[in-house]
Amino acid sequence: TDSPTTTSATDTSLTSMTVTPGAGDYLVFFGGSFGNVTANTTIYASIYVNGVQVAHSERELFFEASFVASGIHYDLSTHSYVSGVTAGQAIDIRWRTSSGT
Repeated sequence: TDSPTTTSATDTSLTSMTVTPGAGDYLVFFGGSFGNVTANTTIYASIYVNGVQVAHSERELFFEASFVASGIHYDLSTHSYVSGVTAGQAIDIRWRTSSGT
């Protein structure tokens, strides 16, 4: 229900998208609705475990001019099986934008 914004060009934690589940293996799913106010930009989202990006979890969403003009938000999702999570390791979603907000 949050509506976070970012102008960061480097991955940063997405508000309210961190969990520290305990030791084990997990199937992690993330889905969100994204918008951008700047045409011809890309939003990226990835799964991280203990501060390390999970290989192949990064997804991107390109906002061409017609997307921005419409003001519509678009869905972006990713998932990954992560094994060997140890107690105290956080799983979080991080995101960035190529430009804009």
